[in-house]
Amino acid sequence: MRYRISGHETFALRFAWLPKAVKGVTKHPRLFQTEDDAMVTLGVGKNMVRAIRFWAECAGVVAAAEKGEHQVTRLGQAILGPDGLDPYMEDSRTLWLLHWQLATGSPSPLLAWDFLLNRWHRDDLSVGAAMEAARKDVSLELDEVSDSTLEAHFSVFLRTYASTRGRKGESTEDSLDCPLVELRLLGRIDGSGSKDGRYVFRHEEKPEITAGLFAWTINDLMNRHGVDCTVLSFREIAAGHGGPGTVFKIPESDIRERMATIEADTNGYLRQEESVNLHQVRRKKVIPSVEYLKRAYEERA
Repeated sequence: MRYRISGHETFALRFAWLPKAVKGVTKHPRLFQTEDDAMVTLGVGKNMVRAIRFWAECAGVVAAAEKGEHQVTRLGQAILGPDGLDPYMEDSRTLWLLHWQLATGSPSPLLAWDFLLNRWHRDDLSVGAAMEAARKDVSLELDEVSDSTLEAHFSVFLRTYASTRGRKGESTEDSLDCPLVELRLLGRIDGSGSKDGRYVFRHEEKPEITAGLFAWTINDLMNRHGVDCTVLSFREIAAGHGGPGTVFKIPESDIRERMATIEADTNGYLRQEESVNLHQVRRKKVIPSVEYLKRAYEERA
């Protein structure tokens, strides 16, 4: 597996970047072909242009096309387009969906997201401990990656989910929080966010992840497994690599309760099948993720 470790220019995602990228690429498909022109259009510096392109691609709202062009994806259009479901990213479901995309949406996954959300089996973490564990777990892929590059990458993960406000010595620009901080997925225990700072995942029930959004992630996960996938086991959903229980840090007890009502929540599109030796979710038919997405936003948050 080939991981993405650099490209964010050490910037965490910011609120305006994805809407700007979608709007900019819609008008100018060659927006990112010439960085000097993109600087003028987006109103940011060269490093930020690169970061905006990186995060827009990783979030799956913009994709590289032929001849140096980019195009807005169906997902990007559905959420952030002019007639999108949440063009200004005001709905918490959009933030959870973007988190899902960063964790699961790329064939070349972000190392820190893939490792810390799927393979790190403790609630507490630090950059130093995560780096050490990652080097052991994915050693072949990281043999030529320097400690400074790896530390910068894991630090971006922490700044994506833990607030930077109020850190002594930081400029206002440096302390702008990523929108995903609002998910409260990760909290700081102590330290300043340096290599020795300690953090903890919020591994608990998350009612803000609505039944519709939870069902959408199951449908999306099935689609990622292939067009013939119509069944996911409880284990895949609750604790599997890239499953909603793992990515959202939801306890198994909450997953069981959600699965118990999923047939009613989805009007029978998804249904739970449970017996002594079987616990799984089955869907009636294959529906593309973007087409199913509207259902996730129709219910009251």
